[in-house]
Amino acid sequence: MIKTTIVKLLIVLVAVAGLSGCTAANMGIRPDPPIFCEDATACDRYRDFYNATLELRESYHARASQNRWWVYVAGALALGTAAATGGLGAVGAAGTSIALLSISGGFSSGFFAVLNNDQLARIYTESANVLTDGLKDSAALLAYDTKGELKRDSCAEALATLEISRAKAQNDLESSRSDAAAAARIEAAAQVRQLNELVKTVQAESVKAIVKNATISGVTWSTKDKATVTIKGPGLGQIPDVDVVVKVAGVAATITHFSKTPGEGTTTVVIDFTPPEQTGEPTERALTVVFDGADPLTSKLPKGPST
Repeated sequence: MIKTTIVKLLIVLVAVAGLSGCTAANMGIRPDPPIFCEDATACDRYRDFYNATLELRESYHARASQNRWWVYVAGALALGTAAATGGLGAVGAAGTSIALLSISGGFSSGFFAVLNNDQLARIYTESANVLTDGLKDSAALLAYDTKGELKRDSCAEALATLEISRAKAQNDLESSRSDAAAAARIEAAAQVRQLNELVKTVQAESVKAIVKNATISGVTWSTKDKATVTIKGPGLGQIPDVDVVVKVAGVAATITHFSKTPGEGTTTVVIDFTPPEQTGEPTERALTVVFDGADPLTSKLPKGPST
């Protein structure tokens, strides 16, 4: 049984070697040019190079189809985002959710379009067309002798012509791919900047919506020169500490402590601050708490202790 298996394996290997000759095939997207046997004739070399160029042309067509398919994926993502956004709007979802969905879907669509776009599809198609012309031009140079056999000098001329066409197609492709990659990087950078601006806009709108439902529940003096303001409202925990400013009579106070305590349906924010100095007899002063991008919350800082 083992001997039979070994014999069968040897037969297969010999058959494969006989079919492949001295040529080398590459299963990747761009097959390598063939490696010729030292004793190969000009016509043998042309035949192998012709077949290898056919494979390369088909690989270019396959890559062009892949790029066109990714364009369809990008378009489907964009349309899906639009449809989902419309659906959310119909059921009265929050504007922030719609904006975030638009960011996600729009950016994914742009990502696919940049990396795999119709420009690359055209580049590969053009290179495949160059190879097609080279195949036709080289084949037209073949001549036969009186015995009906190919003339070696015509095979050599056809091979040289096809090699030039293949080199041109590959060089043009690499140059065009580099240009496309540079353009894609520029487009990607622009999309990232646009995305960042959109995120900032969404965040600002979110802060406005949160602060609109918040209220100052208390303002007290903790010491003779420090005061505390307490704010309550849903979602306050989502606002970064650095985006909060406390003002007394229009002058910024120094925040010494900031804390957030989540509760059931609401968050309590406690801000300890040092009010600006007040000359003369202490009086009640206007107090505002400003969250970045939102309308200020207003209250009164009670008359402080006498200095």
